[in-house]
Amino acid sequence: MTHAAAVDTGKIDIGRVIRVLMEVLKRNFATFLLLALLLYGLPSAIVTLLRADDLRRFQDGDFSHFGPGLGLGWLVGLVTSAILQGALTYAAIEDLSGRRASISGSLTVGLRAFLPLIGIAVLAFVGLFVGYLLLVVPGVILTCMWMVTVPAFIAERTTILGAFGRSAELTRGNRWRILGALLLWICAAFVVSLVIGFLGGVAAFITGGAGDPANPATVLTNAVTGSIGIVIGAAAAAVLYVELRKAREGGAAWMADIVR
Repeated sequence: MTHAAAVDTGKIDIGRVIRVLMEVLKRNFATFLLLALLLYGLPSAIVTLLRADDLRRFQDGDFSHFGPGLGLGWLVGLVTSAILQGALTYAAIEDLSGRRASISGSLTVGLRAFLPLIGIAVLAFVGLFVGYLLLVVPGVILTCMWMVTVPAFIAERTTILGAFGRSAELTRGNRWRILGALLLWICAAFVVSLVIGFLGGVAAFITGGAGDPANPATVLTNAVTGSIGIVIGAAAAAVLYVELRKAREGGAAWMADIVR
């Protein structure tokens, strides 16, 4: 299917989505990874190292030491992840609009939007949790339906509920394609995590820390793997959002004012 045909029918071309995603990552990978390491990798590594003893006890089946510190770590992770999601989404959409987003500009957008993005994350989690409890299928449908909620919120400055509605509108008629793209992304992320995890495991074994959740090599591996996964996920959602808008609305004149 050509891009023109995709526009005529309102259907996206998954092959094109993947190609565009690769181009966006190629142009911005260093910037995206730096943001991810700063806002996800570093905080998660610090929390893990600070709670090393608790993690070791937890691994041995002792849950008595998990108190307020764990909740604080979770809260820090929630906030920094929301900022990161907003920053990466903004940067990717700016790139797709023909502009180069700066790290400072991306962080500004992430900081401005992190509270609503936390709200989106919480609502999505609750909805998907219930959906997957109901024989899985409703959860899969909601996952595809809400795939571009964050980009819709960042790009169109809508409300939280409006972002869910906008995502549902844009994905209508393309959800099977989105599911296929999601499965491809899961497979790719799994392969990447296997490779990095193997290298991290070798490093942990060499340093005598195999099996220790707070071993520096293990902590670094988890930080890098998680950061790369977030980068690919955020960029993929942004690309998908733009391609869905092009397919449904035609042309790209609206991109001149996007997120401005």
